[in-house]
Amino acid sequence: MAHRTPASKSSRLKRRKIIRRWALWMPTAIVILTCVFFDEAWAFASHILHPHSGMLIGYRVSIPLSWTVSFDQFVEGDNAHSIVVAQRYRGLLRAGRDLHIGRRPPLSISTMDFRSTLAGDPPATKPDAEIISTRRLPFDKGAITCWEEPPPSWMGAARCIWRSTPRGDFSGGFKGEELDALEFYRTLKAIKPTRVK
Repeated sequence: MAHRTPASKSSRLKRRKIIRRWALWMPTAIVILTCVFFDEAWAFASHILHPHSGMLIGYRVSIPLSWTVSFDQFVEGDNAHSIVVAQRYRGLLRAGRDLHIGRRPPLSISTMDFRSTLAGDPPATKPDAEIISTRRLPFDKGAITCWEEPPPSWMGAARCIWRSTPRGDFSGGFKGEELDALEFYRTLKAIKPTRVK
């Protein structure tokens, strides 16, 4: 039977004290980190709550973890459609504080959405405003057209982009900041089909 020395017993006691001290501070540290990184923490939590949100009808969309995500699906015969909406917030916690004290909040929100429908959606294939530029990207076994419109003055967005396949079976849009527009295009290029055409 191993004999315990006073030195090993005192080192065990020191370790226990350190663990207890850290255990007492852990909840506080978690709250502080969550508040500091509130935008990212909220986005990450939404991915945990909606783990299959990127599974649209016929397509798989990989939404970045820094974007909050919500999902909806409606199936009734040929009228089936699904949509995933992702939003990126910057300054959400500060915005709440600034509104409370009567200041204009430094809040920035970018939104991207992706829709798919089995029957196709002809109105989704036509822009409904002035077109600034058009971009055609490879998509699935064909191509997808992206057109950029001037953002409405009330929106406060730097970019306003819409896109659709020729049939309108996959469409959606982006409204938001310049940097987030690049992430939107990266997300669009990474979309994978999940059905054989």
